[in-house]
Amino acid sequence: MRTLFLTNVLNGDWLRDVLDGDRIGTYDGCAEASRFAGLNDAGQVQCARLSDGRWGFHVKVTSNKPMGRSILPGTENKHANASATAVVQPRCRFEPNLDDDGSSPSPLPENVGGTPGGDDDDKKPSPGKIACDDRDWQIDPDHLDLLPDMADLFTVRLAED
Repeated sequence: MRTLFLTNVLNGDWLRDVLDGDRIGTYDGCAEASRFAGLNDAGQVQCARLSDGRWGFHVKVTSNKPMGRSILPGTENKHANASATAVVQPRCRFEPNLDDDGSSPSPLPENVGGTPGGDDDDKKPSPGKIACDDRDWQIDPDHLDLLPDMADLFTVRLAED
């Protein structure tokens, strides 16, 4: 998600949409769920994007190894199963910089922007800021590394199906 975010952070429309929770089609949470399940020695991952308007995923996993011997007879060859529904909720919003007339600035042409060693007049303008309850981040096109982490921008909660 971080790579996708940094690729699109200068696009105010994209940023507004993702911080409104409207970009569920642009991130493959199922690939991340499979990766995480593998780290926990689980396979047979079933994953689906939620289709009820929430931004999230429903995942079912089965352990790779059977439970083994326990005090319950007949469980030694059974595999553990788990399922969860996770919903992503934005914590922040995008506030675009406005021109003097109150309108959003027009998009930058592809070839506009500062170059290493160039003068400050060539610097790309900021599209705006990311405003959160406890902090704001002004978007500086020359210092995208100073933007917040995904955990600052989004929270993931377990939810009812």
